[in-house]
Amino acid sequence: MATIVGIQEGFFIVETGDGSTISVPFIRSRGEIELGMDVHLMLFNGFPYVLNKGIDINPPPPLPPKVDTISNARKSIYSLLSFPLPLGALGIHKFYTGRYLAGLFYILMAPTGLSVLLSTFDFLMGLIKKTDTNGHITF
Repeated sequence: MATIVGIQEGFFIVETGDGSTISVPFIRSRGEIELGMDVHLMLFNGFPYVLNKGIDINPPPPLPPKVDTISNARKSIYSLLSFPLPLGALGIHKFYTGRYLAGLFYILMAPTGLSVLLSTFDFLMGLIKKTDTNGHITF
């Protein structure tokens, strides 16, 4: 159990059951909270939350999972597409792995020859990378 012992500059000052005090931002509170009120003090994702005892003490919903930007590609196809001339220089292997902006960059850099150097590096890295049981490499 915890008690609100003070309010100052956007923070609740909360006295915990062991006698220590912590500051909790107003944005981490649920329900109407007043000075002297007994409240629930919960940790969620490492942050303290103050909850009015009269409301449901279920924690806030969990954070959505991070979007996985890693793509899988068959090593043989990636190696063929990243071979410097002609497809690698045009960035076709980047489009194959779902990296469309990088593919566009390769197309724009093709007249300068930079994309040939980059695709040579990509080709060599594709050959070196280890595959999983399905023959895919991960980026």
